[in-house]
Amino acid sequence: MASPMEKDDLVNLKSFIEFVDSNPTVLNVPQLKFVKDFIEKFGGQVPAGDFKMPDAAAGGKCPFGGDAGAKSKPAGAGVSTPDSEGVSIDSDASENDESATESESDVELDMEGVIQPDLDPAQPMGDSAKEVTEEEIEQAGDVRGEAAKAYGEQKFEDAIGLYTKAIELNPGNAFYYAKRGQAFLKLKKPNACIRDCDKALELNCDSAAAHKFRGRAHRLLGQFEEAAKDLRQACKLDFDEETDEWLREVTPNAKKIEQHRVKQERKQAERKVKDRLRAQNKARKEQDKQKASAGSTGGAAGGFPDGAAGKEEPEEAASRGDDSTGRASRAVLK
Repeated sequence: MASPMEKDDLVNLKSFIEFVDSNPTVLNVPQLKFVKDFIEKFGGQVPAGDFKMPDAAAGGKCPFGGDAGAKSKPAGAGVSTPDSEGVSIDSDASENDESATESESDVELDMEGVIQPDLDPAQPMGDSAKEVTEEEIEQAGDVRGEAAKAYGEQKFEDAIGLYTKAIELNPGNAFYYAKRGQAFLKLKKPNACIRDCDKALELNCDSAAAHKFRGRAHRLLGQFEEAAKDLRQACKLDFDEETDEWLREVTPNAKKIEQHRVKQERKQAERKVKDRLRAQNKARKEQDKQKASAGSTGGAAGGFPDGAAGKEEPEEAASRGDDSTGRASRAVLK
């Protein structure tokens, strides 16, 4: 079933709800009494108290398009003209939109634990087209056991080498790539880990280990949204305490980034509406100008300017007079 609201309206509604969630006393404002009544109708309760706009220094933004610390404009600045639909179009709206985007371009994130990316050449990935024999599968399993032992002894370089050998023997086993990725993670090589986990998920999209380690790698690179997405999926596939802890660690930053993106999308949608209204307003003015010009031209075409249609040149009048006299004389002679 289609939504009864337009996409832009839903974006604005989501932004408003997020603001109310952080500032519930805003519902005590008289203009929002109908929202408060609606919530209380279904058993909800709005905290008592007067609403105070968030401090501008703390990044307080009003969800209705204002700024907690906005200063009044000087007279004549940003003249607003309503269009035929009653929407105000600011003459300096484009400049205001750009400055608003710039002021919100940076999101304050907790970057503790983020590391520099590793730039090593890509690790061997084995031959995907290889036809593996039963003997090779068995050998790969034995090597994998040695790799797990090396990893348990924190000999991560050795573990990587052994998992690489297992991959070369049996390149179709997703688990080997995920475990080698885990070893790369221990050596603070998140990009190498991501490459291995990408390959593991290519072979098995339901590999919880690959989602888990790739999520952790994204976190180390400061890619919090990607990290949260992978870690959520890992918890769905095979929940464990460590994965859940890693997910809770990245969620605050991921949520900030998501909220910022929603705000930016809302601003872009508003700019598109304003641009469309400006274009329509300009087109109407051009049409009105053309109609006015056509009307004045049509009036002149119906007669001669300056009353010229009612005047005659003396020579023309005399000529017609002589003609009339001649006709009268000929009539008498007859």
